[in-house]
Amino acid sequence: MARSELAPDLTETAPAVVEPLVVEPASLLAERDPPPARDWICEGLGLPAGRVTSLIGNGGFGKSTVAHQIAIATALGRPLFGMPVNGGTVFGLFCEDEQPELDRKTRSICHADNIQLELLDSAYLLSRDGKDNILCCFERDQIVLTDLYWQVDATFASLKPRLGIFDTAADLFAGDFMSTPHVRQFIKVALGGLCQRHDSAILLLAHPSASAMASGDGGGFSTAWNNSVRSRLYLRRPKSEDTDAITDRRVLEVRKANYGPSGGLVPLLYGHGRFVLDLNRLTKAPSRCERLRAIPDCR
Repeated sequence: MARSELAPDLTETAPAVVEPLVVEPASLLAERDPPPARDWICEGLGLPAGRVTSLIGNGGFGKSTVAHQIAIATALGRPLFGMPVNGGTVFGLFCEDEQPELDRKTRSICHADNIQLELLDSAYLLSRDGKDNILCCFERDQIVLTDLYWQVDATFASLKPRLGIFDTAADLFAGDFMSTPHVRQFIKVALGGLCQRHDSAILLLAHPSASAMASGDGGGFSTAWNNSVRSRLYLRRPKSEDTDAITDRRVLEVRKANYGPSGGLVPLLYGHGRFVLDLNRLTKAPSRCERLRAIPDCR
């Protein structure tokens, strides 16, 4: 029996009237002005305007602090880690830190960097610690946006933030972390919808999987967590056998950048409640085998 005879006739379920997609030839570009240059929140970090970027890091490594510093730098249009930032209004929704802790972080960062608190009238940092923060769930693998999501959407419409920060994915996403359809709908429909409707960028904080923590990849779960964002940052400790030297050191790594080069490394040093550029960056310590090979053979 032919294969075609076994296949169902899908045309039987098609709507009676179907409008074709609106398409046009690329030759029409010759009649139009070129689009504006790509906009960036921080090009040095591969953080584009109007798109979703993820910031991945182990718990307790300081990714919320880095996000807090990005928020303040964006609200002020102030350079961060020696890199220019194109500023604007910032809205941050933090699900792990209580409001007094957010306030302490803001004060610590501003005090250490000589920033007047009165200048932060474009930074809106909201704690929702201890509350139900699910933005979407799924029915038969189809995304369902929650009432909170539409509250956030209304907040974006009111504030018109250049950057929205969401901390963390585990609090916001009620789908299967291993399901590509779930993850893509969360990033492209829920978060991407906010970007498109309000011309905002979004920075999504998340934890890596256990296997990614062990390998140092900083990803894990479904590959859609990496493939669906336009840029991915990874906060990790430097690779060194000197555990004392790396206690307060981190590396912010650009693991993915669709609109620019990836692989960039920003060495950081923690102090006074925030990170600064590590001017005495650690080089990777030699392994035991490398040290043994360096010992001269005196036989």
